[in-house]
Amino acid sequence: MKKEKMYRYIWQTYLHPGMWKPLGLLLVLILLFGGCANYQQRIKTYISGQEEIVAFPLRQVMLISGRGLKDLNFTITSIEFMDMGGLIQAAGPNAEATLQLRGIDRRMTRLRGEVFTKEGMRDISSEKELFRHISDLLTNSNMQSLKDMTAEMITVHKSPDADSRVVAYLARGVVVSVKGDESGWSNILLMSGATGYVLSTNLNPAPDETRMDIPEM
Repeated sequence: MKKEKMYRYIWQTYLHPGMWKPLGLLLVLILLFGGCANYQQRIKTYISGQEEIVAFPLRQVMLISGRGLKDLNFTITSIEFMDMGGLIQAAGPNAEATLQLRGIDRRMTRLRGEVFTKEGMRDISSEKELFRHISDLLTNSNMQSLKDMTAEMITVHKSPDADSRVVAYLARGVVVSVKGDESGWSNILLMSGATGYVLSTNLNPAPDETRMDIPEM
């Protein structure tokens, strides 16, 4: 009888089918909020890219990020300025990088980035290397000037006027979509979806009639 009671107790306490549902739910909760935290972060990183908040002003982070890309053999193809943010795109021998920056306040900046191989695959190891290098530069190096970083790039203005605000810089050889022309200026579409103006003399026709090529030197 004692054995029967013991077996019945084990069955009712641990093996009864009604116990599996709450035990399964408990296991899922443990995995979601405990043991799988690392995997959650990996999934988030893969979906949204590497992300870091740094205690430096937006302008400084943009300039240092540009230098970091160059140090890792990337060529900057475009730099765009947006309200409280910016976008940097660069091409390397075997990959392309995109960095999005957003100023949280005067001293804090959110930096998000992705690196893709020429085959279109995410290169997370290169992303981590880039972020580590940018972090080291922010901590240990002097900031280069915007003039130095954009010395050989084409200036994009807010309106068809050389005195209007600069909204972006584009590398020579980049292909852009032209929306229209106005008094010697071409209205082009930027990667962020915004538009800007460049001198029409800086553009050459591309095979696609709606697109123009910024000629290389």
